[in-house]
Amino acid sequence: MNKRKKSIIHTITAVLDEYFPEFGTVFKHPFAGKASMHLLKVCPIPKFILELGEEGVLKEIKKAVKKTVGRKKAAQLVTAVKTSVGVDYGEYAACFKIQQLMEELELLTKQLESLETEMEKALKKTEVSEYLLSISGMGVVSLAMCLGELGNPLRFEDARQMSRLAGYNLIEDSSEKIRVEHVYQSGAEKICEVCCIRFHLLWWQTIRNCDSSTIS
Repeated sequence: MNKRKKSIIHTITAVLDEYFPEFGTVFKHPFAGKASMHLLKVCPIPKFILELGEEGVLKEIKKAVKKTVGRKKAAQLVTAVKTSVGVDYGEYAACFKIQQLMEELELLTKQLESLETEMEKALKKTEVSEYLLSISGMGVVSLAMCLGELGNPLRFEDARQMSRLAGYNLIEDSSEKIRVEHVYQSGAEKICEVCCIRFHLLWWQTIRNCDSSTIS
């Protein structure tokens, strides 16, 4: 879902680069703000922005944002349109394409939020997520994927058992002058995807240091 979301954003950006490359100068983060997202759905192409005019663009921005930032952005957008170097043919098709992609992007965003909420609920049932999420750099999605592969971490007696399950086996070649550690990987694919090798020692140490009565 995240790959598809990124693909949609790249496609919309490519269309904007062709028809209205200045959009990104007015809105630095076009896919993060409510105003810019709304305008991409309503009038992403210069032709339609000019038809609305500054007051029309302001009215559209106010539908998405209640704060008083609209007029300045509306003026900047209309000014950018008047000096745009984008192409001026096929505007209707380009506008329709962006609008369709924006609808899909919004749907994916809602689905991802819903999915992460369900992941979080499932993690709470494990009774160990509180400790594992306290590890710096560990998020809900990464933890859910790793625990989905590992199962209950308390079933491991040693951290190296987690390492072997992930498929990482450290083999040392050493001499008087040189010491080299080779990592051989051939284990669970999903664990490797989220770099479980970076966390498994911390997981084991964190859980074993907890009061067992609180997580049993």
